[in-house]
Amino acid sequence: MIFESNSYSLTIIEEQSYTLNSCDNVRSYSKEYVLDPEERASSIYGINCGEHSNCVLLASGGASAITDQSAVIHDSKVWIGIGDQLVCLSLPLLEIMWHQKIDDITCFGVYASPDGLGLLVHGELIITKVDFLGELIWSTSGKDIFTEGFTVFEDYVEAIDFNNEKYRIEISNGKNELV
Repeated sequence: MIFESNSYSLTIIEEQSYTLNSCDNVRSYSKEYVLDPEERASSIYGINCGEHSNCVLLASGGASAITDQSAVIHDSKVWIGIGDQLVCLSLPLLEIMWHQKIDDITCFGVYASPDGLGLLVHGELIITKVDFLGELIWSTSGKDIFTEGFTVFEDYVEAIDFNNEKYRIEISNGKNELV
């Protein structure tokens, strides 16, 4: 999948058959980032930034799939949700700036917050807002897993759980209410 901004174009592909430090991989990457060396990787993404550089991310947690909401590009950085992690890479060199476990299971999507103050992360168990440096602003959860829908509005997020219960979460403070 291709993610673009005014200055950068990134291609992110699933690399489930990739083996760390192997010369037998279909594609090779100049940088290999193992985000949780204590656990087996469940999600592996190959990333190319034009002709500039490439890397591969290996994350644990629940397996994630690449969607339109897998990455956000802003200025000279990209934030990627993979497995249970949120990762920040510099552009165009794809140097890892930081990463953190963002959900206990998996990250379904990353969104630019409409207030311009950070990122909204749709996790399976937790909805989170972090600033661009990865500092937690707020997090909230519901009665069940957030698998049935996620929509960002100007002032709030609407998340629907497995039981089709709809939550309205205020972007400014994370206040969560059933609607």
